[in-house]
Amino acid sequence: MDALSAVLAHVRLRGQVFFRQCFGRQWGMEIPEGQGAAFHILESGEAWIEQAEDQPPVHLRAGDCVILPHMSSHRVVSGPGVSCLPGEEVLRRSGMGESVFPVDGGEPDVDIVCGAFQFEQMSSHPLWRQLPAMILLTREERAVEPWLDHTTRLLCHEALNEAPGSMAVSSRMTELLFIQVLRLLAQRSETKGFLMALRDRRLSRALNAFHGDPARAWTLELMAESAGMSRSAFARHFSEIMSTTPGDYVSHWRMQLAAQRLRDSGESLDAIAEAVGYRSPAAFSRQFLRTFGERPGQWRKRQGS
Repeated sequence: MDALSAVLAHVRLRGQVFFRQCFGRQWGMEIPEGQGAAFHILESGEAWIEQAEDQPPVHLRAGDCVILPHMSSHRVVSGPGVSCLPGEEVLRRSGMGESVFPVDGGEPDVDIVCGAFQFEQMSSHPLWRQLPAMILLTREERAVEPWLDHTTRLLCHEALNEAPGSMAVSSRMTELLFIQVLRLLAQRSETKGFLMALRDRRLSRALNAFHGDPARAWTLELMAESAGMSRSAFARHFSEIMSTTPGDYVSHWRMQLAAQRLRDSGESLDAIAEAVGYRSPAAFSRQFLRTFGERPGQWRKRQGS
């Protein structure tokens, strides 16, 4: 399994479309801070995203898609400074089939799809901390990335489809959209950290090798060999891009996998230790304590209470 797939499998990504609505000339929604990530796709018209007071509003045009990976509080409005309804109220009224911001004859001012990505097990993997506060995908970017444009179009289509299974299709397309956005983000020159490492030919080989078999007895020499580099050059390059050492990255990810097994399975501590690459249960317990502040058994008991 490649590195990005392994990380996404760990957090158990789930997507959801809240609604697709046509709004009149003046409208606004206020979205509170929450868990997961929010997204908005503007099929027609124009809109503005307002975040913190010290940040300028972001203008959206027809065909643009915006993702807020950290679900920070924000306002989606027809124009800067427009008064808003709470997002929960817009969602509730939309679900009842109500026209929340009525169109006064003629064509609607905007056609918008809103939804969210949820993560059942948000890990502290560097990827999530390194994502920007906002990811804007313009209509021009959609046009040059056919797979992204097709996914977005199908997602918007299914948001209005009442055929059996449409909700399941929408959810899967939403998840696919998020994954494709991460892949596109990895190609951007300004991207740093884990996604930057994925586009680095040598580091990506080492990361894919490790995530494909995290229980292997990984050493700096083995990781460097996977990357086709010397030990010193690999350690330096890895730390420069990832802002952590190879050893710390390996230990941290193993602890995330161990925590998942402790929470979701009835495996013994010895079996879990071996499954994540520790031949010594005592060494595993010490590392878990350093990472989570509790012994594995204590942590598992608290999770079950």
